[in-house]
Amino acid sequence: MNDFTSLDGSPSLVRLLSQYSPLKNLQTLAADADLTLSHVFELTAHMVYWAKATVIFPVCSTNKYVIAPNAPIHLNSPLVDKFNEAFPGSNLIRVISEFSLPTSLGQKCNPLCHPSQQSQLVQMIIWMLQHHLLLQLHTYIQYMPTENGLLHSKTYVLGILDFEFRDDKKYTKSPSPRNSAILSNSYPPANAERSRAESESGTSTVSETPELITRSINLENISFTSAEAEEDKQDYQEELLLDFADEERSSIFKIPATNTPDDLKLFAKLCRKEYFQGNHHIEEIMYLENLRRSQLLQLLDKFRDVLITYETEDPAIAMFSCS
Repeated sequence: MNDFTSLDGSPSLVRLLSQYSPLKNLQTLAADADLTLSHVFELTAHMVYWAKATVIFPVCSTNKYVIAPNAPIHLNSPLVDKFNEAFPGSNLIRVISEFSLPTSLGQKCNPLCHPSQQSQLVQMIIWMLQHHLLLQLHTYIQYMPTENGLLHSKTYVLGILDFEFRDDKKYTKSPSPRNSAILSNSYPPANAERSRAESESGTSTVSETPELITRSINLENISFTSAEAEEDKQDYQEELLLDFADEERSSIFKIPATNTPDDLKLFAKLCRKEYFQGNHHIEEIMYLENLRRSQLLQLLDKFRDVLITYETEDPAIAMFSCS
């Protein structure tokens, strides 16, 4: 990287690399380096183009990693000796074997261990990510309201406009600035402990997008506490799911969480925005909708009868991987 940033190189690139850490997202990195976010995007794209960096999600306790399918980890691999030089007394084969099955950083961190041991584990994971030995898995969600799956065509009613969405619609995703980080091959992470605490907060700083309203009535503060309000509750549920098929509504109403207005409202909103069609993972939904991880996970658990979750690599991040 010293050769890459020559004497007549961009001062902003030098400033960016001086503040870089795999524990920071691009928004935090832009603020720490006193650069605009758009300029950070340009510098990041420049380093990715020249195979000097890889775009990843910031390393935090909830990230789940697994051995990359093409990882060069045979016994005679030069990476074995290189890993031993970076971490004396550690064996690459033994360390990476612990990720044969998808494993999160939180599962590997023992609260009884000394902080220096946990810090070394984080550095090992960063090293393996730099050499493309690990890949991160993300949780995707699929809406399956009936035994026959989702209908082939669905029309959502949004105010006075009708939009038709089909299952064969294609998506091309780009990593969001908050959920992206730069993984450099040369610069050590700075202020690791402080940044890790910020990265693990699990909250978004982006304002929530305007909510989709199906009818011109106020449903914000509705609650149902008596038997006399049962009819109002049913009307409220019908209003929220008015654009869902009858068979889907029957399946959803069997779920106890539909009796909680806030849960049903959030579930209906995320369904209408097509977050539950296997094209958005949990971190992306958190960023776009300004949700906490715990809030989203609780919703998935409550509506697990009609939602299926699975884990796979984010294709938008895989596209930026440099060899």
